[in-house]
Amino acid sequence: MAIRRTVYAASGGGTVTPADGYLGIVTHAVSVGARELACRATMAGVSFKKAAANLEHLAQIRMGHERLWEIAEAEGRAVVEATEAGKIGPDWAAADCVVTPGGPTRLLMGCDGVQVPVVTAAEKQKRRATRRRGRKARRRRNRRR
Repeated sequence: MAIRRTVYAASGGGTVTPADGYLGIVTHAVSVGARELACRATMAGVSFKKAAANLEHLAQIRMGHERLWEIAEAEGRAVVEATEAGKIGPDWAAADCVVTPGGPTRLLMGCDGVQVPVVTAAEKQKRRATRRRGRKARRRRNRRR
């Protein structure tokens, strides 16, 4: 979708674009929805070039990989600043986690951004017991480049 906006220039300097208020881009050059999609595209952990290609293919938003990186960094900084300022956070407090008879006994939470399955000590021992031991590694031949 292409959007044309009328930009009015003042004689003393500066510009005004009335449509920006309706588009939600008064303070940013990219709309809130496009910034959200840009951040979601970068969450896959691939390169920003690949994320920009995915964003163009899936949402028809053409954006360079450097601009995508700038948006993701700026949105991340905004979240960190809002969290540190206390503007956003959980909607509950530790005082809300009172143990009641017949109710839950504890609240466990964790978040590290990594989705790696946890291997228990028993699984490690089982894997180590079934592994072949005493086998020498093969020598690799030198490859010419």
